[in-house]
Order: sequence, then structure tokens, then C-alpha cells
Amino acid sequence: MRITKTFFLLLAMLLAALGFAAEPITLRFVVWDGDEALKVLKKEVANFEKAHPGIKVKLENVDYKYYFEKLLTQYAADVAPDVAMLNPDFFQRYSSRGALMPLNQFADKPFFDQYYPSILRAHSVTDGKVDDGKILDAKTGKSKTCYVLPRDIAPIAIVYYNKQALQKAGLPFPDGSWTWDFKPHPEDGPKDFTTYLQKLQKKDGNKITGWGLVPDDPHFLIDNFVFSQGANYVDNPEDPTKLLYNDPRLLNAYQLYADLATKDRLIPSTIALGGTSARQMFTQGKCAMILSGIWITPQLRQEIAKPSEGGFEWDIALAPAYRNGPGGKPFRATPTGGSGYAVMARTRHPKEAWLLTKWMAGPPGMKAMAEAGIA
Repeated sequence: MRITKTFFLLLAMLLAALGFAAEPITLRFVVWDGDEALKVLKKEVANFEKAHPGIKVKLENVDYKYYFEKLLTQYAADVAPDVAMLNPDFFQRYSSRGALMPLNQFADKPFFDQYYPSILRAHSVTDGKVDDGKILDAKTGKSKTCYVLPRDIAPIAIVYYNKQALQKAGLPFPDGSWTWDFKPHPEDGPKDFTTYLQKLQKKDGNKITGWGLVPDDPHFLIDNFVFSQGANYVDNPEDPTKLLYNDPRLLNAYQLYADLATKDRLIPSTIALGGTSARQMFTQGKCAMILSGIWITPQLRQEIAKPSEGGFEWDIALAPAYRNGPGGKPFRATPTGGSGYAVMARTRHPKEAWLLTKWMAGPPGMKAMAEAGIA
């Protein structure tokens, strides 16, 4: 009798243990993607779950405007997600606080060698040591700790333009040969960026009713002004030690942007936009051109109707070059963004979070995004 009771007790404990082990793990995965990219992510999350039956993924989308502060707040409150989308601009805000897991602990150098070095460097931190099994940066000879596995490279060098708006203004479509300078050059005709914007500006008295260009973010155009002069914000982008904000070229770049926005009123100030995004201005016909990255292309395809349906035809061109670049020749240099996925340090499931990260930022996820025309 005792044996029977003991047997059933052990059996019950075994079944309970098996039942507990069979319960799927749920990972929270947070991103800031737009509608079209989000559709792709949802499908790819489903594919990941099929390939990993013991893991469920809760996909969350947060507006980019509020994303980084919300993620930081969640980390401080110990309710951060398991995997988070991050980019070169903001990831160090989290890695410096110990909020991100070093991805080097999950994979070795041959794994990281599959990624473009430039975007990998952008999501890594140099530790200054000799090669110690971490990612060896061939450019600096120092090892790096990677905190974000890159999923894309996003050059911010694209001017999207409304063909009908340019035709009405009697302007040729930009072909990449246009230039900017610190003063207008009307003698260059439509190849002069300032002259081009002046011809696209629409007024009703003193009120601007139509803009020539709206940058998706002010620093997209300011960076163009800075980098095209051969300047930079730091002494060494790969291993910075000091800021260079006293460089006259930087000061001139900021002054040029301020003049275009407030003195000449050829681009709208933040106040003039009143919370309306550049994409909204463009799709609503309130501006002829916008400067942005590749990530808005899928949204524009969905939001802009054909001319026969009340929309308009649009195309893209390279951002203007600096008229007096090195050697007195036009020179163009623009910022490059990107994004990827990070494993949050306080995840209770680091192994599973890494599996999701390398799936979404690896061949399955990248292929899905590329086939959808996202990147």
C-alpha cells in the first residue's frame, strides 16, 4: 500500500514537472516600425514561433517619438521587454547603464563576420583591448563589444519629390547634380539648391502655403551640411575622445539651416510644422520634396494614390552636394542610419531572446524585409 501511494505521489510530481516544462516561454519584442514593416514582422514572428514551439512572442509597436524614453522608463521600473529594436543614435544610452546584454557572449567572431563591418561598428563599443575573442575591428585593431545585432543600413541621402509640383514650377527633376552653398547662386539655375527651393515656395501674402523641402528631421539636412564640408562632430568617429562643436564648419552648417528656416523661410521650422511629419506634408501635397531615408518608401507606396485617383507621381534623387568641396569640386556626404535588435539585460530568458534576435536580424528576418521592399 505504501509503495502504491509513493508511486502515485512520484507520478503526480513527474506529471506536474512535465506540465510546467511544457508551458511555453513568452518573449516581449518591442519595435518602432511603420505599418508595412510591422506586417512583415508579424509574419516573421509567426514563422519563428513555428520553428520554436516552446516560445511565444508578444510583438509591441511604439511610436518612434516616444520609443526611447518609454524603453528607458520600462528598464528603470524593471518591466523592460526581452528584445528591443535600437539604433546607433541611442543604443549607448542603454548599454552605458548596463541595460543591454553584450551579444559577444552568445556568438563568436565568425558569426559577426557575416555582417557589414561599418554597421556592426555603429552598434558596438570599443573597449581598447587587444583581440580577446571579441569582435576585432580591422579598422582600429581594437576589440569591440556588440550590443545590437544589425538588421539594416539606412543611408539618409534620399530626396523624394512630387513630379507634378516640380513640373508646375517649371523645374527639371533633380538628377543628383544640384549643389548647395552658404550663399545663393542664381547663375547656376536649377542646379542651385537655394534657387530650386525659392521656385517651389508658395505664398499667400506673407503666409507660406507650400514648401519646397521638408527634412524628416532637421539633423538630416544639417548633417549633410556638416559632412559635405569634410567636418565631423567628434575627433574620431570610430573611437571619439572629444566633441568638435567649436569647429567653424559646424557653426556655419547650423547657421545655414537656421537662415533657411527663419530668415529665408525656404524650409519650415519646427513651429511652422506644428507637429505634422514630413511624410504627412508630402502625401498631403503641402511640400514638393522631403529629405529622408529608405524606410519611408513602403509607406509612400501605400499612402500616395495614382494621379488618376487624385494622387501624384513621385520619384527620388540624391541629396545636394556642397558646391565648394575638397579641391573646389562638388562633394556630397550624408549620414547613414540603421537599426537592429538588442537583448535586454534583465530578460529572464536570455537564450530564447538571443534565438529571436538572430532570427529577426539574420537570414529569415532580413529576407522577409527585403522581399517586401522594406530595406
